[in-house]
Amino acid sequence: MQVPNVNAELERFTDEGNTLMEQRDHEAAAEKFRAALALDPTHAVSWYNLGVTQDASEDNEAAIESYREAVKCDPEFVNAWSNLGWALLAAGKPEDADEMFSRAIDVNPDYPKSYVGKGHIRLFAEDYDNARLYYAMALERDPQSIVARLSLEQLDNAEDE
Repeated sequence: MQVPNVNAELERFTDEGNTLMEQRDHEAAAEKFRAALALDPTHAVSWYNLGVTQDASEDNEAAIESYREAVKCDPEFVNAWSNLGWALLAAGKPEDADEMFSRAIDVNPDYPKSYVGKGHIRLFAEDYDNARLYYAMALERDPQSIVARLSLEQLDNAEDE
């Protein structure tokens, strides 16, 4: 009797889930990531990918929990910290989101999406000077960041009115 290679199965489920995500079949993708987690509940990438599918399906609370599991499994997973921040911001929890963006920056100070998130929090609080500062920091790290550039332009236009 041959014992299945758990790592190969884990990789297969992850690859299949990623393919399904690209096809925007979020429900089927989520099932593949859950199958991967049944094999290895400490697989941070599967928790993260499950969170992405839940975000795409607008299941915000489930996404928050999946991202939390991802960072519990891998505290250095900058994308998971940042996505957790975005999910918390979407859930109307800007203080918690700000903390997650700060943790993402602690893990990788060059990750621009976290600066954009911190900028959005400042923008929503009408703290325009600090919003501008965070958007500029995002652009320093990624001059091609469309979101940071558009956010800065919108901020400039709003102040001109």
